[in-house]
Amino acid sequence: MSSNSSNSSTMWKYFDKCDNGGSCKLCRMTVKTCGNTTNLKQHLKRKHPSININVTACKSARSESDPTPFENDEDDPSMVQSTSGTQTTLDTVVVSHSRPTSQCSGYETVLSKGSELSDSISEVSVASNFTVGTSTSRSSSSSCSKQSKLMQPTIAQSFNDIRSFEKGGVKSVSITNSIVYMLVKDNMPLWSTEKDGFKYFMKTVVPMYKIPSRKTITKLISTKYDVLAVQIKNKLSLVENITLTTDIWTDTINTKSYLGMTGHYLSLSKLQLESVMLGVLELQERHTSENIIGWLDNLLKKWGIEKNQVILVVTDSGANIKHAVYNFFGKDKHLPCFAHTLNPVAAITYLKRCSSTPFIIVVGG
Repeated sequence: MSSNSSNSSTMWKYFDKCDNGGSCKLCRMTVKTCGNTTNLKQHLKRKHPSININVTACKSARSESDPTPFENDEDDPSMVQSTSGTQTTLDTVVVSHSRPTSQCSGYETVLSKGSELSDSISEVSVASNFTVGTSTSRSSSSSCSKQSKLMQPTIAQSFNDIRSFEKGGVKSVSITNSIVYMLVKDNMPLWSTEKDGFKYFMKTVVPMYKIPSRKTITKLISTKYDVLAVQIKNKLSLVENITLTTDIWTDTINTKSYLGMTGHYLSLSKLQLESVMLGVLELQERHTSENIIGWLDNLLKKWGIEKNQVILVVTDSGANIKHAVYNFFGKDKHLPCFAHTLNPVAAITYLKRCSSTPFIIVVGG
């Protein structure tokens, strides 16, 4: 009973409950259920193979779990840009009138006959038979391929193609997911879909497609973030050691301060270094070491990272953030950023050189 309830809870991380079953958070497709989550599980396997539903975030499963399910990168468009329903149909349909296999396999037929007569014929005749079989195969395959032609779609197919651009249609969902992926991948502002140039482009390419509002785009991004966050947590649960880089900066125009944290680790499935942005927080309070410790602790708890997993923390040489790392992680785990250390040296050298250079002021009459 406990395994079934655990499996059910895992399924509902990717679906929103509705009257008939569940609505997929990735593609918004409604999947009917019959008292269990089998249909939900089959939908994830067919439409979203990048999601591994068998991996949990339990620390005890590290040694038993196979890290290979995470070979698919969460940055892959096939994972973020998911589509619902069947494959999108083309404007023209390819209809094949190829002959049965028995008529298009002259090569195999002649070879089989040649092998049966190999005891009674000479090597020359066998070679000749092989040549005839090869030419027969080529001619038969070319004749089969010539009979495949493009035909005009039927009226039913044309209406289905039009309906696919309606809200919830296959093409509509596919285009919307592509727009969401573009905005997130290229760090574009959400109001990019409201620009006149983008609207003109979409009207030219897909005139039947209705561009979603900014509110809808925001909701879709939030839903996809929740799903990808689960994948990142599962991935980090299998990592034994992780290095953190963190920094505090101030936006001089808006006079707002932020704290950012990035995690770096060795992927066990790909055997390469990977990095993930763990969060950017807007700081409303003073930048004391006590407040910084609280912010760092909240980020670690959010992603399920234990303090003993952190082997190194890279920061600048600011007194507040340096003391926060000393008190929270330990002095031996702090590493000053080389770029921040080198920058003041170059600045001081430049200023000393400028101060020793005489300035000539020319006063025009």
